[in-house]
Amino acid sequence: MHHSYLGIVSLGVGLLLTANAAYAEAPHLALGYKQINLDEQGCVQRGIEVMHAAGFADSHIGSSGKVVFGDYDDYHGALQCAPGMVFFVVSGPDLPSTSEFRDRLQKPF
Repeated sequence: MHHSYLGIVSLGVGLLLTANAAYAEAPHLALGYKQINLDEQGCVQRGIEVMHAAGFADSHIGSSGKVVFGDYDDYHGALQCAPGMVFFVVSGPDLPSTSEFRDRLQKPF
């Protein structure tokens, strides 16, 4: 579990570093996790479906094969699959909306 937590923290930091430079201040970050009964491949497939359903365009799988990324205007979402668990990160300019987008990704799992 410790290794997976470090992965999601790294994922969050990566989203902060690559967030749109047009932000007047640092972007907000919403994190979450959920225990699941899917293997990593099933998690990634479900992640693509959830990203599309939540309105995140250009969803794609990262090079590790365990992370799904997507964008919705100025909001950037990612989910990372780990054995028995999925982690969620959304960054954006408005905290309530950032949290709402995180919930849109997390609840369907």
